[in-house]
Amino acid sequence: MYMRNWSLVSNPLWAWLPTLFGLLILFAGCGKAQKSSVSSYETYCVQPYDSESESDVKWAAYLAHHLENRSGHSGLVVNEFSKEHASLTVTVGVDNQLEKDYVWKRSADRCELFARTPEKMLWLLYQFISWLAESDVRIQAPDLPPAIISSDYSDGTFAFEYRGLYTPSNMDSEFMPITASHNVDYDWGLWGHNLYKLFPAGVPREVWAEVKGKPNADQFCFSSDKLYETVERFVLDNYGEGNPDEPVRFALMPNDNDLVCTCSQCVRVGNSKSDATPAVTMFVRRIASRFPHHLFFTSSYETTQRLPRNRLPQNAGVIVSAMSLPMFADGRAKKTKRFSKLIEDWRKLTDRVYVWDYIRNFDDYFTPYPCLSVVQQRLRFYRDLGVRGVFFNGSGADYATFDDVQTSVIAALLVCPDIDVDAFVEKCWRRYYPVTGAVLHDFYEKAEDTVRKHKRALPLYGGIGQAVSVWLNPDEFEVFYCKLDSLSKEAKTEERSKLNQLLTALSFTRLELMRFNDSVYHTERINESLESLRGYTAFKNMSHYREANGELSDYIKAWETMKPWGQKPGNQLYGLLLKALSQLDTGYPDTKLLTDGKQGFSTDYHTGWLIVSADTLVLRLPARSVSNSGRISVSFLYAPRWRMVLPTSVELWQGGRCVGRASDELAGNETPFMRHTYVCDFRTTNPGAPVDLRVKRTKKGKATMACDEVELYSQ
Repeated sequence: MYMRNWSLVSNPLWAWLPTLFGLLILFAGCGKAQKSSVSSYETYCVQPYDSESESDVKWAAYLAHHLENRSGHSGLVVNEFSKEHASLTVTVGVDNQLEKDYVWKRSADRCELFARTPEKMLWLLYQFISWLAESDVRIQAPDLPPAIISSDYSDGTFAFEYRGLYTPSNMDSEFMPITASHNVDYDWGLWGHNLYKLFPAGVPREVWAEVKGKPNADQFCFSSDKLYETVERFVLDNYGEGNPDEPVRFALMPNDNDLVCTCSQCVRVGNSKSDATPAVTMFVRRIASRFPHHLFFTSSYETTQRLPRNRLPQNAGVIVSAMSLPMFADGRAKKTKRFSKLIEDWRKLTDRVYVWDYIRNFDDYFTPYPCLSVVQQRLRFYRDLGVRGVFFNGSGADYATFDDVQTSVIAALLVCPDIDVDAFVEKCWRRYYPVTGAVLHDFYEKAEDTVRKHKRALPLYGGIGQAVSVWLNPDEFEVFYCKLDSLSKEAKTEERSKLNQLLTALSFTRLELMRFNDSVYHTERINESLESLRGYTAFKNMSHYREANGELSDYIKAWETMKPWGQKPGNQLYGLLLKALSQLDTGYPDTKLLTDGKQGFSTDYHTGWLIVSADTLVLRLPARSVSNSGRISVSFLYAPRWRMVLPTSVELWQGGRCVGRASDELAGNETPFMRHTYVCDFRTTNPGAPVDLRVKRTKKGKATMACDEVELYSQ
């Protein structure tokens, strides 16, 4: 039933109504003629549903207190209904027998708010305050997301039991309950690939994995008794035996790599060199049996993609990575079906299937990322598959453009994936940015609309080129940036502060667009944007613009040390197209970026670098550019974390013989994320014949080379 006992509600407006009509009112709401506009009420009479219930009394007092605080009027809330002073009676009650998580109903001069748990009640009260603020100008709620409850009647059950958002706007432990969202830093005993944190003095050797017959500290042995004892002690010391009504969640995952322990014990339970599922599952079963009042999760990711053979314990679940599911707004049949099958198979093994999903471009937090259409589609998809929890991996504590609005929208979608996203987004812009909201909304809505119509996926690891190919129009962005910058000067206090930070971040996008392909070098615009970007130091969470190697100070330094771009005096290859005699990678159809004068930064590999996965790259230098002797240089990015290696050799060939061999000017100082330039002098036998540049790649599995400016100077 929806309410504990509606016959006990004391309300003279209900006394004379026939039973059937009363039920119709209950489920459909009263007609508009019976309700007054919220703006017409002078006072609010807040009452507990059950005056004998300590919980109801507490929540009624809580609502009354916050209504007065947000209005600044001490007489706004009264204890008794007054028809003469146009009061709206608000009844509050917690009822664990509700069929839904919450019920909100308005009839005549009365609002009734019921929730199944205290957590849902807290969310519902702020929904009510937010809804009230839209009509009653006395109620100030610039910090609250818009409400998803309707004006007359709303009820519902949250779509997911776990609603995780790892974003800068969701880092406040007091704000999370208001949006009914979670954050792994607060509500998991152990999360992600963090088992190593249980060993503050270093992971002991007896816990190391055995890989190719040798101990390897980069992975765990899940058959290790020492590992089990450490996890057991950690749970006991920090969370005890547990409470069945409030279990703590723990994620038990291997380190984030492709290493698997193949010691005799792990092999005995079923491990192979690429499959860690048997040993990890055995570990989860063991610890879940030891602590039946906590929840333990394994993963479906990298080395644990194969499913266990048998059903997991009742208090065990799985976190399935959605990395394989492209970020399309409308989904894609083949991979969607494959993911559906994976979830269905897992649901046969556990009642708790969570999904680990992503809502950022992890190589660029500052360029706007219009993902809300995609997120809504995915959440509806997950809900229909029976997924019980979703964790959205964002930028953590690092600033991300438009994160305040996107976090509010995604938190609402995690409660109800069927809300009108466009309308909700517009309300967010209007509430959070009263002066510039219209400009921001127009730009963002067009971006979302482009994503909805486009046939390419949003990148999870991409540069400015991917943004341009999917949705970002450079000319329109420049118009938007200038308009926002101008209008921001009219904003005040909180909005002005947020806009200062936003414009600082957007200066990064502005600079990246000028590094992209054939963009014109615009000195004044670059200097203006760099000056704006240097202001990041005024904001505590803007030091990184990307997940890995993302120091903003390094990015700014790269601009300062590598400009101006363009033709260097004497470079005979500037602007010429080098002919590739070897196979080029998909996405890199020509070699023009090798001679465009724009140096790729060591801070990223997306812009300015030619990515090469072939064993040998062969480039033909035009015959007319080669004299009898000269000097040639070519640069490479050394970034092992991105699997980008240096070449084993760089040579010049002509007429079937080697006429020059380059050496690395930084040899012996192979620091990660560094640009290495290979230089060699050469002398040809035929100045009029073409010369081939041959670069051999180190054969290391999936390793690639990132190659940049090729320059030629006569001697």
